[in-house]
Amino acid sequence: MRSPRPRFRIGGLEGSAGKKRAALGLLLLSLAVTGAARRQPQPVARLPRVTFAQLDVDFDGDRHQKSQWGAADLRFVGSDKVLYFNLTVRSGESGSPVWRIQNVPVLSREGAGVRQTTTFHFNLANAPGDRVASLEYGFQLTETVLSAMPEMDLHAHVDRRDYNLDTGYGGIPIVFVPPPEAHVGGAGLGVAAPPDALIGAAVEEGGPCTHSGFPNIDVGKDECVPGAVSNSLNWMNELYGLGISVNDITLDAMKTATGWKAENKGCELGWSVKKKEYLEQHDIPVSTEEVDAFRINRILEAVCAGCDVEIGIGEHCVAVTGAQKLQKGNYSFDLTHDSDQKHPGGTITETATWDSALGQFQGGPGVQNKTIEFIVVECPFGSPTPTPSPTETPSRTSTPPPPSATPSRTSTPPPSTATATPTHTPTNTPVPPTITPTHTATNTPAPPTITPSNTFTNTPVPPTNSPTGTATPLPPTPTPGS
Repeated sequence: MRSPRPRFRIGGLEGSAGKKRAALGLLLLSLAVTGAARRQPQPVARLPRVTFAQLDVDFDGDRHQKSQWGAADLRFVGSDKVLYFNLTVRSGESGSPVWRIQNVPVLSREGAGVRQTTTFHFNLANAPGDRVASLEYGFQLTETVLSAMPEMDLHAHVDRRDYNLDTGYGGIPIVFVPPPEAHVGGAGLGVAAPPDALIGAAVEEGGPCTHSGFPNIDVGKDECVPGAVSNSLNWMNELYGLGISVNDITLDAMKTATGWKAENKGCELGWSVKKKEYLEQHDIPVSTEEVDAFRINRILEAVCAGCDVEIGIGEHCVAVTGAQKLQKGNYSFDLTHDSDQKHPGGTITETATWDSALGQFQGGPGVQNKTIEFIVVECPFGSPTPTPSPTETPSRTSTPPPPSATPSRTSTPPPSTATATPTHTPTNTPVPPTITPTHTATNTPAPPTITPSNTFTNTPVPPTNSPTGTATPLPPTPTPGS
């Protein structure tokens, strides 16, 4: 009789094979999960959020390394409403929190639901030349103004950033002005002092109006004027389909158009006349009008009408890509330009406020306590040129600015008639607007080939949840000062 087979061996072998198959299955599953995880997009930081930099300022060779100027880059998702940015900071030698940015309007230039960045400037409260490597802060981005400063519950590393400008017109160096003093009520007798913070206010009817998709090219030394004009013409050419040869509106082409010369440190005053002649000679269907520099309301009207605006502030030229009227006759403007003319990558859009009582800008190293020296408005033919509203004309106060903030030259803009007609006669006779435009950031101006009217088509944008000022606290990562 045969002996029975050792069943336990067979069972043992079967159990071993099963374990191997199970282990192999687990390994394959693990690899599949790992591969899927790698294919998933990396999470992005929650918006809104704020990052900081200490500015190394250089104006025509006047260097201020590790200056008191700080930059706050606000990254946010655009809204169909005007938002308000508030920032509390403790940094440098300030022993307590300071409400550095108060109720400054945030304009969603790129439209609702679109990620975008706007830069604000403030006082780091350090001694000039001292490195600020980190700070404590709190912020809020709301649809209404705040009556109290945000709570301070976050820490952040502070980078270093170059802010290099050279004079763009007139041949006179740009004057450096330190940020406002970090205290309240430090006015001298008879002199209106700037505030200790960048202060906004609730908006009034009049805007917001913005330019989405506005180009911003890197420029070289003294090239801010041709750079701003090239940006403007390329934006209008793309938006309105003007058919302009891109070779006629490059940076180099605009240097020729504006009479730019390196030996003159940029352009001469009145450069817009030469630029207007260039457009006529090259059959570029865009009008050019230099308006009274005291008529600040013309900036808002032009932006709302779908035209472009370049303004000169303290020997530096910028393009206005956002405008909003505030209470008490003040304005908030988004200024687009290259803030680092010595290196690529310095293009920014920063927000500054126009103080009608002082007749000056507040809010950045290039504009602080400085006035407007020219306003140049460009409109495509077939689109109505904005006309001034007599009741909206602000008047310049007689209050003198602080002595330290006075540029070495106060430029008087050439007189012009507010209703001046461009030399080029448009094919279509534009209908002058009878009211101040109040278009939102999403308006789509009518192309110049269509019979112009004063009505723009507004594209409805579904309301989005307004961003809040919450952010994930960041652990302090101070770096050694250099």
